[in-house]
Amino acid sequence: MNFSGMSISQLDAEYANAQNAANHWLAQGNAQAAHDAHKVMQAIVAARDALVSGGGGGGGGGKSQEQIAREIAAEQAAVAAESRRRNVFDDAKAMIESWGIETSGGFMNQLRDWVWKDYSNDRVMMEFRKSATYNNRFTGMKDLAARGQFMNEQQYIALERDYRNTMAQWDLPTGFYDSYDDFGRFIANGVSVKELDDRITSAKTILDQDTDPNYKKALMQLGAGEGDLLAYVIDGDKAQSMVQKKLRTAALAGTAMGTDAFEDMNANDLDRYAAALGAEYDNISAEEMAQLQRRVGATANIAERDSFLSSLENDTTFQKADLLDAEFLGDMDKTMASQRRAERERGRFQGVSGVGKNALGSRRSI
Repeated sequence: MNFSGMSISQLDAEYANAQNAANHWLAQGNAQAAHDAHKVMQAIVAARDALVSGGGGGGGGGKSQEQIAREIAAEQAAVAAESRRRNVFDDAKAMIESWGIETSGGFMNQLRDWVWKDYSNDRVMMEFRKSATYNNRFTGMKDLAARGQFMNEQQYIALERDYRNTMAQWDLPTGFYDSYDDFGRFIANGVSVKELDDRITSAKTILDQDTDPNYKKALMQLGAGEGDLLAYVIDGDKAQSMVQKKLRTAALAGTAMGTDAFEDMNANDLDRYAAALGAEYDNISAEEMAQLQRRVGATANIAERDSFLSSLENDTTFQKADLLDAEFLGDMDKTMASQRRAERERGRFQGVSGVGKNALGSRRSI
């Protein structure tokens, strides 16, 4: 823009407009537009100085070109610093998340604090490696360092992946030696992938040679696969809860889906009922299986009766699984609802029930 020929008052007005524009673009975060506005201000100051003193400067009013230049330099430095901080933050966050660490909550505040202190990428990661969050993720790193051995995070994660793949090849159950703590112990103790595979191979030999084949067959029929049994041989204490959970669910699913009332339910539906079974079902025997079949069978009979009564009463809210909730989860509301249906039935038919007058009375837990 050409400012020649303008009066001082006109130049001052143009300067005020340019200054307002610069402030506006700064507030909007548009560094380039703010910079352009500052350049206009510089040109106006030069024109005013020339008009007042023939180019001698000092023109009284407005900022000098030197002041505006300093403001532009300061602004550019601030924009560059903010961009640098943003890049450091984004790079650190991406790296940490790639290690399988969730970046949220208080940790994010700590990361921002490091970045705001203008720490470099290397300094941020150095500080992070001292944190509990890091040590909880890479639990084997300290023990490695104590022995004078070192590996970077990518090597550590690759070793974890190799451990996991080896176990998956043997069909070991999810949750068996596959946590960060488990892998950290392997790494801290210098267990190679080959050594892990050798250990599993040895356990497989023991399983094949020393386990009663009838017992093994029975367990597998109840839902414990080869990998579960192998896990049990490797570490019975650690595998026990996982194997027991599968046995419970398989046993309950087998009995429930063998009835007309619950045949449509899958193992996932029944898993929560299996979880509520008592400790006597941990190592389920033929006796416990027979007892479970009796419980499920009696519950199925009552579910069929209640389904019929609900249809007579136009009750569309009733589900046959309500009786499983009552029997295995102790849901008193559903227990009482079943008892009230029986009472209404006796009232209508003077004590005659579709499955027997004392069906509910004979069931202690329903």
